[in-house]
Amino acid sequence: MVPKPFTTEKWNGLLKKKVIPFLKKTFPTKRQFHILSDGEKVLRAEPAKTTMANAGIILLEGWPKYSPDLSPQEHVWAGAEMALRASENPSDTFPIFQKKCLKAVEGYNGADKLVGSMAKRLKMMVANKGYMIKK
Repeated sequence: MVPKPFTTEKWNGLLKKKVIPFLKKTFPTKRQFHILSDGEKVLRAEPAKTTMANAGIILLEGWPKYSPDLSPQEHVWAGAEMALRASENPSDTFPIFQKKCLKAVEGYNGADKLVGSMAKRLKMMVANKGYMIKK
């Protein structure tokens, strides 16, 4: 769960404790990581930029302002939302809703395709001059 409020300090801590160790474990031969991130100020504040630079993380510029085609969570949510909506009950409390939401997201079965399809989606977005990909 995302801590609230989500501050630059919390993001910087997550980078050090979770993101960087994950990247290094997952890609042990890589010395640099090129990451496409949106323009969220918390993610791009100076402490985080310094931490990322020290870890070999290079933030790519030029993320389109609205680009669900390049956003894995949009694909996960699109797939999980139907399962969540089917399980909703008007009497659900927020904690019950949270559990159902997590279950729906964990049940998403297209995760193995998300990373593999990113290059294709990027090419399609470039060909489409940054506009959404038409299905």
